[in-house]
Amino acid sequence: MSTTPEDVFMLLDAALESERVLFEHVTLVDDHAEGKALLVKPKTLDAPSPVPLRLEAIASDADWAAYLQARYEVEKVYGLNLEQTERIIQQMQQRMQRMALGWHFLWLDEEAVGAVGLLLFEHQGQHYGRLQDVDVFPGYRGQGNGNRLLTAVEALAWQRRAAALFIGADTDDWPLGWYQRRGYTRIGTVIKVVESSLG
Repeated sequence: MSTTPEDVFMLLDAALESERVLFEHVTLVDDHAEGKALLVKPKTLDAPSPVPLRLEAIASDADWAAYLQARYEVEKVYGLNLEQTERIIQQMQQRMQRMALGWHFLWLDEEAVGAVGLLLFEHQGQHYGRLQDVDVFPGYRGQGNGNRLLTAVEALAWQRRAAALFIGADTDDWPLGWYQRRGYTRIGTVIKVVESSLG
């Protein structure tokens, strides 16, 4: 990762921009505060690892119906019902209408084993990517598919000229450490600003 203060500031600024594009009102807080950690992984110059699985865009009505069912299996563990999961999917589709954001299935043979969102954006003349909703579906976990999913979406982002990838992870949840073990570096922490406090 870049080590000059200017480079770190540039990456933090781009990470904040990705957060604001997706979620609008956020503010940077002390890194020791609870919130959402912003992580970055700059493009590597290493030869990409072979990826035995493939990414394909979630595009057709049938794809979205299949994703709804798979996403519901993920969300019901957190207490969400099918109707609440449908609202999440609708919000995702609305975001796709106004930004360069797409969701992709990770396929193993004829089975979708996971999914990921990738936002591509430009900030101060540089191209970046932002990951969203990185999920391995129940029944396919513990088999290395999370690593495959990250490797595949990173390769897609590099192919599409992203200089770095960002992701957010709650500071009190296990994915933060998982991303860090896979080369993502924490560069800031944000919290959502409640609209009524904006003045």
